[in-house]
Amino acid sequence: MIRIVLLLILSAVCFRLGAEDNKALPMISKVLNLYLEDKAGEAQWEAMENIKKAEEKGASKTEILLLKYLGNASDAKEWNIYFAAEKSPSLVPFISLCIFVRKAAMEKELDALDLEICVNNYLADAKAFKSKETDIWNPKAELWKKWAAGNMKYVDGLPPLLNRKSRKFETSGTAVKPSVAVDFYNMSLSDFKQSRKPFSARPRPAGMDFDPKALQKYIDTLPSKELKVAEARRCNYLNKTKKYIIRLLERSPYTGEIKLKNASIKGTVTMANENVLRISNGNSQKNKNCKWDDLAFEQYINFFNFYGNQRAEISGGSVSREESKHFAAEDFLLLAVLCDWYGRYDDAIKYLKRAIDLSPKIKDEAYSIIAAF
Repeated sequence: MIRIVLLLILSAVCFRLGAEDNKALPMISKVLNLYLEDKAGEAQWEAMENIKKAEEKGASKTEILLLKYLGNASDAKEWNIYFAAEKSPSLVPFISLCIFVRKAAMEKELDALDLEICVNNYLADAKAFKSKETDIWNPKAELWKKWAAGNMKYVDGLPPLLNRKSRKFETSGTAVKPSVAVDFYNMSLSDFKQSRKPFSARPRPAGMDFDPKALQKYIDTLPSKELKVAEARRCNYLNKTKKYIIRLLERSPYTGEIKLKNASIKGTVTMANENVLRISNGNSQKNKNCKWDDLAFEQYINFFNFYGNQRAEISGGSVSREESKHFAAEDFLLLAVLCDWYGRYDDAIKYLKRAIDLSPKIKDEAYSIIAAF
């Protein structure tokens, strides 16, 4: 009840203060959409990655706090956000929106009434402070209100996250059908190779430094719109690979076998940036720097196996074992796309299966991104 009253008070303040220049709302919206696409791991990474960019743009403290909250940062709690909104009242609708989406994504046991309150607060606040952003979110929120008010029973048009969360309440005949008919899980290697023939001219830079112009030039050569769209979507996955690995290394150093093009050593990657990786082998006081180009492709597989397996084993805290396995599945799906792009088709199939085995609900997304068209 305190939450509802506070939001209503802040909504009234919105009329007095007028519009604000919310510079980070597009970033926040992108993160929300990733959550709704059932990509919680990617959403959290995107949120944390955008904090510095938002600060450089002069975003408000409330916007920064919302990004931290969506990124699951330890210093951003629900109650912090409500009080921060006093200085940014036009963000009040988005506070309710962020809380609704994050609860739906992260809580083990959902409370339908709690979610209904969140979405009702959003709709009320969106009327109090109308904007082009609220115009975009309002129709979606109306559907979510219907879903929450119906005790989270399945309704048509739900995003993947809410669709998954409502499955245990579904009646027969309402399950979502796979969007791609091809069964990649059971496909033979020869058939998979055959399906990749249209993509034989893919640019494959050694250090994962994809040149946008080269990618566009290649995509323009593909014979159909369907192939171009499918390949462009895979490019979006690839473009984040190096930054994602750097982010993982910042949080936890990689230790194990390090495969270079001309050698293989055991050691620890203690840090990395866009240009180099620093390796310590434990036998010398000196660290070895190597360029990304020096890595054998197998080392990218090592990185994803190292961190993906770690995630798959995490349990406890605010993240359920199921959610941890889903985050790991997202990592292995990214690895499958990477292997596919670089012509490692046997590994692509292997890690596609690994992703689906860890989290069967990722199957539709996996098939969609791997499909030739």
